[in-house]
Amino acid sequence: MHTKKRSPAGRRQHWPVLGLVLVAGWASGTPSQSAGEGDSQLIDLSLEQLVDVEITSVSKKSQRLSEAPAAIFVITGDDIRRSGVTSIPEALRLAPGIEVAKIDSNKWAITSRGFNGRFANKLLVLMDGRSIYSPLFSGVLWEVHDAMLEDIERIEVIRGPGATLWGANAVNGVINIITRHTRETQGGLLSVTVGSEERGVIGFRQGGTTEQGTAWRAYGKVAEHDALVDASGARANDEWRTRQVGFRTDGRLGAGTTFTFQGDAYKGAGREALGRVTLAPPYSQVQNSFSASSGLNLLGRLNRITDSGEMTFQAYYDGTRLEDVIVNEDRDTLDLDFQHRLPLVPGQDLIWGLGYRLTQDRTRAGMVELVPSHRTDQLFSGFVQDEIALADTVRLTLGTKIEHNDYTGWEFQPSVRALWKPVPWQSAWGSVSRAIRTPSRADATVRLDLRAGPNLFPPVPVLVQATGSRDMDSERLVAYEVGWRLNPNPAVALDLTAFLNDYDRLRSQELGTPYLALAPVPHLVQPVLAGNLLEGRTYGFEAVVETRPAEHWRLVGTYSNLHYDLRVKGGSTDTTSIGMLEGSSPRNQYSLRSEWSITPKTDFDAWIKRVDKLPGLNVGAYTSLNLRVAYRPRRDTEISLVGQNLLDNRHLEFVPEFVNSALSQVQRALLATVRLRF
Repeated sequence: MHTKKRSPAGRRQHWPVLGLVLVAGWASGTPSQSAGEGDSQLIDLSLEQLVDVEITSVSKKSQRLSEAPAAIFVITGDDIRRSGVTSIPEALRLAPGIEVAKIDSNKWAITSRGFNGRFANKLLVLMDGRSIYSPLFSGVLWEVHDAMLEDIERIEVIRGPGATLWGANAVNGVINIITRHTRETQGGLLSVTVGSEERGVIGFRQGGTTEQGTAWRAYGKVAEHDALVDASGARANDEWRTRQVGFRTDGRLGAGTTFTFQGDAYKGAGREALGRVTLAPPYSQVQNSFSASSGLNLLGRLNRITDSGEMTFQAYYDGTRLEDVIVNEDRDTLDLDFQHRLPLVPGQDLIWGLGYRLTQDRTRAGMVELVPSHRTDQLFSGFVQDEIALADTVRLTLGTKIEHNDYTGWEFQPSVRALWKPVPWQSAWGSVSRAIRTPSRADATVRLDLRAGPNLFPPVPVLVQATGSRDMDSERLVAYEVGWRLNPNPAVALDLTAFLNDYDRLRSQELGTPYLALAPVPHLVQPVLAGNLLEGRTYGFEAVVETRPAEHWRLVGTYSNLHYDLRVKGGSTDTTSIGMLEGSSPRNQYSLRSEWSITPKTDFDAWIKRVDKLPGLNVGAYTSLNLRVAYRPRRDTEISLVGQNLLDNRHLEFVPEFVNSALSQVQRALLATVRLRF
């Protein structure tokens, strides 16, 4: 008898439920042990302390958030815990100016200040200083990057360019995901989550310290995610699973010298329904596909502080493997980075650095073909930034990044930033920055069948095919930003930002010369070539208001507004990109979060968010409501119940560009989590 074998991603497993029951039983019946490290109870901090949280992403040095001359928002580990989210992409919904849309169960479209898409290419993302921006299509493959959320200390979200320090592709923003130091993760942690849309998410971590004083931790995480649904409510066949393990060590090598060594290994598998272009009616065939990903990364960092300044050397290796019906890719990346912070004279702080990156890929054709199939690229970079105190209340920051890449050669990305802080509770800042987005591997060498249909003359099918261009130039941005932060009393904090982004040489889709192809059947090919014939601007406004109505009650409201004004240049044949780009981002986003500690053991949290329609994708506006109740029966145990998207049964959030896939809708969900420290 022949038995049909189900894919691993499709198996329903009951071990997460068993794990939740066992942990809950342990929590209620076992004598109390050491609590280990506790969650950072930020609701007990004053607003003055919150706006002075230490950050590092704006200037590559530790500084207070209130003194950063940039639009930055910090998502703390406590924010992540109390929001009830189960992934990094979902946590990014907490930040203003960030667009997060779920495409299916295992894919997201995420960007900052516009130009959203499955492969949004103007947002640079880092994990502990390691870039996870993919040079294959540009953008981030969010489904292959994960972490134990309990190990995340904070996520620093910069809206606006960060290219002077971080380099190419930090155009509309930088997201830096920073995990906890190992001395803060001593002892053990077990986290179990089950729910209607989460079959099970289990994380285990153990930390300790050696006799030599080196702190360490190791973790493992497994997750089984259920499928979303289609417009009729039927399963969308896009379930997925992930497995990940990792470690980190932090220690000293002598007076003034510290080191970090960490690494992760992961495997993932998922499903999706794709429409494959055919040359016979109905010219498209839905195909249920199976994808798999795996990877390994290792990162080492040395930091030395002397009387002459602070030096940091970082090196990492990142190896990834992607097997998909769209494309198959193996990629190896080696990155070296050195920086030196050099206080020159009182009131002047100079930082400079050098970098080198080598990346090599090997691809195999799927729906997408890359020619040639193998490529090696190198990136050389250097930066310098000088912060000068012009007066007790005014600081000026000047800097530039210089890079050489194998696509467009030399690139320069300067910036000027100024901060005025007349009193401790108020600051204003402004900046002018230049940033570039370099062509991706796909921009230069892709071949992708977009659609097919009948043709009158000649009477053969016509195939519309996207084709890369080796003449692609870098997209360029000049950004103007101003901001104002106000903390007039312990109960209110306000952060306002306005921006104007002026773009040139944006990616366009230009019609090429049709030609007749004979295989596999005679058909007419209409090439659509990658070009740089779009330009224009975006502008908008972002606001964050935080207040404390009572001692243990925190409210955080955010608002984001975005407008487009794009146009084609002379000679362009592109008639579709402007409508798609301008209609892929919401004009308005509103969010209000309430964190209320009813008692020292009980929390009640609520989060409502409104997202405008996406007219270019025919996606309607939606409002989501999440509620969370948490109870800590003991110091080392937390049990929480979360309801997500409670206002509707399901809603559509995004339609993927380029690749025609089945449309999945996000459902109402209920989940329960037990966290146990020992």
